[in-house]
Amino acid sequence: MEFTRFEEQIFLTTTLIENVTDNEFGTGFFIQKKIDDKSSKILLFSNKHVFWGKKDKNKSDIEKTIKITFHKKDEGKYKLGDIKQIKGDL
Repeated sequence: MEFTRFEEQIFLTTTLIENVTDNEFGTGFFIQKKIDDKSSKILLFSNKHVFWGKKDKNKSDIEKTIKITFHKKDEGKYKLGDIKQIKGDL
């Protein structure tokens, strides 16, 4: 599937974020930030409660396990439902 329209491209910038520790979830979106002429970083933005949970949202020293779902690309095209998940601790 080719995503050529704006509405379709925006679909690919959002991701599902699961707070495995607190059994909560939400969405986030990616932005690419240029650092200098040779490098950039990809940043993930979401609400605080998505990452830290509702009960711990003001306690950044608590360890949480987060799972992020990405859309996979195969031969230069995206296929709906074809995903890659990564899991890690904050």
